[in-house]
Amino acid sequence: MTPDSTQRPQDNPRIPPRPLKAQEASINAFSLGSLTLPLAPLHAAIAVAVLLALGAGRAGRPRLLGRAALAIACGLLIRALMPALDDQLGDWLAVLAALGVLVPSSLHRRATRRRKARELLALALALAIWHLLEYNAPLAPRLPERLALPPLERLDGTLRHASPPPGSSYPARPLLLVLWRSDCAPCLAQLARLAAEPIPATAVETLLVNQGESLLANLRALGAHRDGAWRDPGQRLQAAAGTPGLPLTILLDRDGQVLEWHLGVFGSREWRRWRTRLPEGAMQ
Repeated sequence: MTPDSTQRPQDNPRIPPRPLKAQEASINAFSLGSLTLPLAPLHAAIAVAVLLALGAGRAGRPRLLGRAALAIACGLLIRALMPALDDQLGDWLAVLAALGVLVPSSLHRRATRRRKARELLALALALAIWHLLEYNAPLAPRLPERLALPPLERLDGTLRHASPPPGSSYPARPLLLVLWRSDCAPCLAQLARLAAEPIPATAVETLLVNQGESLLANLRALGAHRDGAWRDPGQRLQAAAGTPGLPLTILLDRDGQVLEWHLGVFGSREWRRWRTRLPEGAMQ
């Protein structure tokens, strides 16, 4: 998933001169069969399970669960009230708000010092596990570092040839691939997001690549908005990416190097953040 450190930025001034760090990967979902599920609630559920398992006995767990639910609700409220914040800063403010509910209640509850210490230690461990899951995404799928384009079909039946070999003559613009299907509601939401906030065609070539559906299904889903629409009837591109989940958005350089990718539908805030991490000059 992370680009190779031998990236040649001089070949394309829009490609950043450094590889993306692992924590910069835009991963907010994972695949369960053909179903794409958000990662953040799963990470929170695992952290709460750790807190309940280690922080209280069986009799005290319902009360601790209620306090944890209240803390999470406060964190989500803080996050919702500050949508313009950087994601990482906003997430930590939400965490601090949640801790502001849990820690005082742990300290002031009627219990022995030993029980209070147990609960606080469990809370610290749950927070550490949440941080590990949220910023390293070990449960998320992984894409190959390079992705070769198979031949694709336009809606009028003409073909786009497969990716040329590295070093050959090829347009300097990066490729933005959006893999989708018409029977996938998040995919249609993703297409609507791209239509509402498009990337300039002079900077990035956008390919909306339908996976495995008929021409009629494409025409019905796209209506009059067919710019950049392509078909991959054999779903070879999705197979090459190695994930059954959709929608899948991938940014490639001219040699097929994966610069960035995102599984799942973009929220407005996520899409704005992701656009700022596109190659330098792509948003000019």
